[in-house]
Amino acid sequence: METELEVIAQIVKARKQRGLSQQEVADRAGVTQQVVSRLENRSHSPNLKNLVKITNALELKIQVVDNIGSQLTEHNGMSAK
Repeated sequence: METELEVIAQIVKARKQRGLSQQEVADRAGVTQQVVSRLENRSHSPNLKNLVKITNALELKIQVVDNIGSQLTEHNGMSAK
């Protein structure tokens, strides 16, 4: 299970490896560039819905545990069950 910081690090790494700008990731995810920037700079905690959109846009498979211990996972990102 990845921590929030590990997930953010994976997002930044994946975006850079793919040669994508924050704006390109935002467009693919259906969020604003500001959401991606704030996530990457850790200036705000992302809401789960936006985190799912961003990880799906980057085709990342991540696994986290929510605050009550339920596992959240999906093939290409996360799913809020």
